[in-house]
Amino acid sequence: MPGLKGLDVLDRLRMRDRRVPAIIITGYDEIGVREKCLAAGAAAYLVKPLERAVVAKAIEDAIAAAST
Repeated sequence: MPGLKGLDVLDRLRMRDRRVPAIIITGYDEIGVREKCLAAGAAAYLVKPLERAVVAKAIEDAIAAAST
C-alpha cells in the first residue's frame, strides 16, 4: 500500500497524543512487526486472509479496551 505503514500511523497518533483503538491489517507478516505494532499501541495485528469472526472479535475487543 502506498503511503504510510500501520506502524507509521500508530507513531503519528502517539506523537499527537491521540488514544484511538487501531487494528493493523497486513498482507505480509514481517518478523518483529507484530511486536512493534502491539508495543506501539495497536489493539490487534491481523494477517490476511481474514476471517469475518476474527475481525469482528478484534473490533469488539478494541472497543471494550478503549472504554475501560
